[in-house]
Order: sequence, then C-alpha cells, then structure tokens
Amino acid sequence: MKKFIRVIECIILICILSNFMQTALAAEDSGYCGSSFWKYENGVLTISPSGSGVILNYDTDLQPWYYYRSSINRVVIEDGITVIGKEAFYGLYIKSIYIPQTVTKIDVGAFYNCNYLSSVTGGDSVSLIGNNAFGNTPWYNNLSGLKIVGNTVLKYGGNMPSNTEIVLPDNIKSIAPSAFYECVGLKSIKFPKGIESIGKNSFRGCSSLTEIFFPESLIEIGENSFGTCTSLSEVYLPSTISNIDSYAFYKCSNIQKLYVLNKECTITGTYAIPSAATIYGFESSTAETYAKKYSKKFMKLNNDGMPYEISSVAFNSNGNDTIDVTFNPHNLNTIDKIIILAIYDKNDKLIDTIIQPSSKMSGDIRFTVNQSYDSFKIFMWTSFDELIPLSNAY
Repeated sequence: MKKFIRVIECIILICILSNFMQTALAAEDSGYCGSSFWKYENGVLTISPSGSGVILNYDTDLQPWYYYRSSINRVVIEDGITVIGKEAFYGLYIKSIYIPQTVTKIDVGAFYNCNYLSSVTGGDSVSLIGNNAFGNTPWYNNLSGLKIVGNTVLKYGGNMPSNTEIVLPDNIKSIAPSAFYECVGLKSIKFPKGIESIGKNSFRGCSSLTEIFFPESLIEIGENSFGTCTSLSEVYLPSTISNIDSYAFYKCSNIQKLYVLNKECTITGTYAIPSAATIYGFESSTAETYAKKYSKKFMKLNNDGMPYEISSVAFNSNGNDTIDVTFNPHNLNTIDKIIILAIYDKNDKLIDTIIQPSSKMSGDIRFTVNQSYDSFKIFMWTSFDELIPLSNAY
C-alpha cells in the first residue's frame, strides 16, 4: 500500500513539474532570433531588427514562437529586417503579410503551409526567393499571369497561351524555383542584363521554349532548371556563369551546342548537360574536364569565346575596294547571326558599317567598300543586341 502511495505521489510530482515547465515556456514571449528580436503579445508576433536584421533558419517546429503558433493571427515584420529565414513562419494562421522594403531574401519554406494566407504586399527589394517560400498558401496557389515580387519573378500562374514571348523587366535579378514550371506555351524569354540566378525547376517542362539568351551577369543555373525543354537547340552560358547544377538541362534532347564561357564554372553530374550536345569551352577549362569525365563531345573555343576564327583577310590597303574575309569553320550559315564590318578613319572615328546577314554567307564573305578608310573591325551581332568582336583592327 505504501509503495502504491509513493507511486501516486511521484506521478503527482511529475504533473506539477510538467505544468511548471509549460508555464515557464509560456512565459517566454520575447527573445532574439538571429540578428533580430521577436515579441508576442495578444495574437501579434512582431519581429524587429537587431544588428543586420537576419531572421534565423528554423525547422518546422523549432521557431522560438512555436508555443504560440495557434494563437498568432498577425505577423509584423518591421523595417530593418533583411532576411526572412528558412521556415520562419511555417504553418501560421495569418491571413496577410507585409514585406518591408529592407527585405532582400525570403528563404526556403518561409511561409509554407500558411493555409489562410491570402494577401502578400510589399517586398519591393526582394532579389532572391527560396523553394516553396509561399508554397501551399491560397495567395500563391491562386496567382494568375506573371507575378513579380521586388526583383524576382515568383511565378506564372494559370494557363499560358501558345507561342508566348516574354521580355522581363530590367530590374529582375532572379527567377524563383518552379516559376515557369510546365508552361508549355512559352516560346521565348529574354532575360535582362543583371539577371543572376535561375532557380530550381524554374523552366522545367517548357517544351515549346526554343530560344534563351543569358547576358553577362548570370551566376548560377539551379537543379533541373531547364529539364525536358525539348525545343532548345543552342545555349550560350556567359563568362559570369559559375555554377550549372545537376540535371540543369536534363532530357533536353535537341540541344546540339552548349557554350560555357567561364573557364572555372562548376558543372555537377553527368545529366547537367545532355549527351547529344557538343560542349564548347576553353582549353584546360572545367568544361573540358567535365566533357572528358563523362565522355561528352567537346570543341575548343578561340580566345574571343567563339568557335569561329578569321582565317584570312584580303583587302586593298588604299580602300575603295573589296574586303574578303574567310572564316573557319565554314559553317557560319548555321548560326542565325549577322556579321558587321565597321570602318574607321585615321583618327579611329567610325565612318560607316556594312552588314551581311549570315543566312547569305558561307565561310567566305565579301564586303564592298565604296569610300576611303584607314582601318576596320569585324563584329558578330546576335538577335539579343550583343556585339561580339571577331577581330582586332586591320
């Protein structure tokens, strides 16, 4: 009987301690969360900056305000917060959120599973949004058309019409994960100078996408970004590219040429670049090492970053004559470009330009000059307003 009483006493003591601990935990209604400070009061969670204004990354149930999750009906993120960390507000019952202008990054799953979130405003300075940052919220699920948050393309919602051509605004720095996922109507997209990041799965399944051009600013292409984009045939990756993630161009079966213009770009895994593609890169580059490792075709670029070299130039030194240019290899007509001859006077002032569309060329090109000149240069022009010098002045 005494043993039974002691057991009962122990159980009572454990319950008292448990209640005490819960009360103690409940008393924690404020504290630091990285270089920011949080406070809960009457259903409102307020996050204030402290230092750099970064809200830490958390797992689903480890946020310091987790105890109040079912009571929080409003979150106030104050000016000065710069980063909203991973899963910071996962599963809260909030209906709206305002992202202040100081926030530049919203990390993975930050508002995931906020099942009542129907309004997101602000965010004018956001330049990077992580995977599923707003996933499984009414606001995200009901987006229609092209949705941009700050400097980031978040999503194209709804059905995209066939043969859609998109020109992105000049301020865009990143494409969020899955932004154009399975937009089969997308035919072409023009990225602005300043684009830095293409997110995971962002163009996966865009089977009608025939043309892309990346300017000299792109840094990384995420995992499976262009997976099964079966209409792509040629891809130029600029000298700024530093990372091509695994499966980046997975099952892009019609890519014949893929140019990597950074000698030290990291390329991850055998499926990053399709087997049918010829990789164009510099000698002793990571692209060449990658091609050898995975038994892919490789072609060396010249110092200008182009596989086309000027083999010879013949011209009349007194001007008023013809200029014959021979290219190597002799397949210039296979690329949809334009060759420009720029002629200068003795003071290096541009006198005139003479244009030849590549569709009318073979490996030998003749320019007819009808005025005096002192020197000239040859350029290649793409349909994306990029001038690529093919020669020094003659």
